[in-house]
Amino acid sequence: MDDTMFALTNSVICRIAFGTSHMGNQFENGQIKELLADSMIFLRGFSASDLFPSSVGWIIDLITGHHRKLERCFRNFDTFFRKLLDEHLDPSRPRPENDDIIDVMIGL
Repeated sequence: MDDTMFALTNSVICRIAFGTSHMGNQFENGQIKELLADSMIFLRGFSASDLFPSSVGWIIDLITGHHRKLERCFRNFDTFFRKLLDEHLDPSRPRPENDDIIDVMIGL
């Protein structure tokens, strides 16, 4: 039931925000869910650089592996958003009747 609800909300939100449901692309089959779950762990988790803003916190994060995991999460989000932008900037892409959020932001 959890996966079904996630697939439904993912499809609806992506259709509204990005103009497509992203069914069947490289971020389906649980990868979007994993990406969001990883980001939620970082949002609610502890980071030594938050407690010690000087270089000491960064070193602790580097030793514990937190920095590497955070960088991987950023790379995955960057890949996802780069794919969305490339799809919207493709000149052969058919223009929808109503612009989505990405089309509006590109137009700005």
